[in-house]
Amino acid sequence: MKSFKTISPPLLFKGFFSQKFHRDIVGDGLLIALGQIAQAMAMLVGVRLLSELVEPKIYGEVTLFMGAVILGRQVFGFPFLQAALRFYPEAVSHHFVSFLRRVIQSYLFRVIGSYTLLYLITGYGYVLAANHDISYYLFILSAGLLCCEVAFALETDLFNAARMQTHFIYLQISNAWLRPLFAVLAVLIFGANSVSIISGYLTATGLVLICLYTFPVNRIGVGNTKEVFDSVPKFKQDICLYALPLMPLAIFGWVSTFSDRYLIGAFLDAEQVGIYAVAYSLMSLPFTMVQAVVERTIRPVYFEAVSAGDEKKAGQYFRFWVNSVFYICAAGVLMVYFFHNDIAKLCLSEKYHASARLMPWIALGNLFLAMSLVFEKTCFAYKKTAYVLVIRGAGALFSLMTAIPFLLYYGLIGAAISVPFYFGMQLIISAMVYKSVKKKEVFFKPSVAERE
Repeated sequence: MKSFKTISPPLLFKGFFSQKFHRDIVGDGLLIALGQIAQAMAMLVGVRLLSELVEPKIYGEVTLFMGAVILGRQVFGFPFLQAALRFYPEAVSHHFVSFLRRVIQSYLFRVIGSYTLLYLITGYGYVLAANHDISYYLFILSAGLLCCEVAFALETDLFNAARMQTHFIYLQISNAWLRPLFAVLAVLIFGANSVSIISGYLTATGLVLICLYTFPVNRIGVGNTKEVFDSVPKFKQDICLYALPLMPLAIFGWVSTFSDRYLIGAFLDAEQVGIYAVAYSLMSLPFTMVQAVVERTIRPVYFEAVSAGDEKKAGQYFRFWVNSVFYICAAGVLMVYFFHNDIAKLCLSEKYHASARLMPWIALGNLFLAMSLVFEKTCFAYKKTAYVLVIRGAGALFSLMTAIPFLLYYGLIGAAISVPFYFGMQLIISAMVYKSVKKKEVFFKPSVAERE
């Protein structure tokens, strides 16, 4: 495979629409993009309404509890959900999709259950030992939200892997709009506090899951009990070998993307966490959306090409992936640089306008993060997930090395300035790992049995 080179925009789509298969991929991309736009609008409306209804201190407290939910989802949910995405093409070709679902569900039940139990025990001890008033209901509600989010992610990821994008989009949009809606309703009914907001989130995601399980929807891998699969122990072992290295890297990823809120809470206060959190949410949204649209469009066919050993097609998909993310996100950084004050006035209430000065730095950092995530996917495609530990570990290390001194010396703006520094280093490391994987690892070739 030719070494990666950035190509100019006029050449970016050259020949890409020449085949019906490629046009189908673009059609999937447009559907996913519409879904992401709808979710972005829901998030913007939710942030705007909540910023009017609650003080930055309350928003900061909710952010810290959501951080615990994100930690559990990334460390214990993401590895096995990623395994489901990667092994799905092979499960389809060998006709054991239902078995794949059962294996993933079994692992998720054990690891998420263990984390939830530990989280609730730790939370109870914290409530007893804390000098300030904090409700234990926050720990119970956030634990329930974690379980619902992981169950929801399993369903949507399988729809995405099967390229059933319509189902995927409907679920994502429903959840995205119901969460802020129920959170706002809970605040209006029960008062402006953290319990109300997290209760609203839990109610929304739980309702979507109930509808999904109740109504006649063709969920992937459900209802087929006639599958016969001979290599059960080996398949389970393959999933473990694929997923286990992802757990520590998920911790590293959480440290580099979320630990700054806890550092701000420790060195400053919850009000500053709230101001920083709304800025980070608004700035990460467009870049996450772009990266997600391109990934969910290209990843299924890219993984299929790698599994089939089609070097030419996989290289074409990867170049399209990298260039799309770069050009769109770079344009987004320029927009934020020139219009960050207008963005703050449009999207936030006046008490959060101080976050405007943080936005350009956070936007630039999220550009670097989006590019780094693209390079990582080569490691996932080759089933070399241990390599990603190097990338995420470097990102976590640099985040702590830069965020703490910048925060101590410059205050809240220092936390924002550090974002492009540590994500920039993570991007450099991910590009180096990408080149190393390409040199050492030839495309995965089907076995003799598979070719026959």
